[in-house]
Parts: sequence; C-alpha cells; structure tokens
Amino acid sequence: MMFATLATGLCFVSWRVGLVAMLYVPLVICFPRIYLGLHYPRDVLAGLLLGVLCGYLCNQAAGRHWVARPVLLWEARWPAAYYTGLFLLTYEFATLFVSARGVAQGTVHLLERLAGVR
Repeated sequence: MMFATLATGLCFVSWRVGLVAMLYVPLVICFPRIYLGLHYPRDVLAGLLLGVLCGYLCNQAAGRHWVARPVLLWEARWPAAYYTGLFLLTYEFATLFVSARGVAQGTVHLLERLAGVR
C-alpha cells in the first residue's frame, strides 16, 4: 500500500516517472511477496487499490487541505516535536516499520501471556 501511494504521488509530479513507478511496484515489490508466500494475491491487490486511492485523494485540493493543515499547525506550534516526529516517521518508512511491528508483536505476546491464551 505504501509503495502504491508513493507511485501515485509521483504521477502527480511527473507522469513519466509515475508510470515507471506504477510498473515497478507490482513487478518488483508485489509479485515477489506473492511468489514467496508472504501475502495472498487478494491482499496485495487490496493494498494496491487502497494505496492508489489514498495517493489520489491526498493530491486533490480538499485532501491536501485535510492532511496538510493539521500538520502545518503542529509545525508552527511545536517545531521541535514536529521535526522529531517527522524524523521518526521517515525512519520507520525507510525501514518498512520493522521497529513498530516488533513493538506491536511484543505487545500482543505480552497480552496473550497475561490472558493465559498460550
């Protein structure tokens, strides 16, 4: 979903680069995930469709206003927290949210142990 959203955003910047990205995402990112059994084809297709939809809506005037306004207000009021938060967010994007997934998985295991599920 993330890569489909990024590719859609690139289409709004340059249709040639966006087209290359739109071909790259299914062939290089999605197909190997299906081939290796990491995802079902319907999951990948749903992620692609949701990603394209999010990318399209965020590039419309109303979507930009809805997304950008709170972020820009945050930046104006608390610049230190804004830049720290954006750094952490871009780091998580770059590492494909490995840290966040690890924390979530650990939390689930802890809750399962506390509940006596396992």
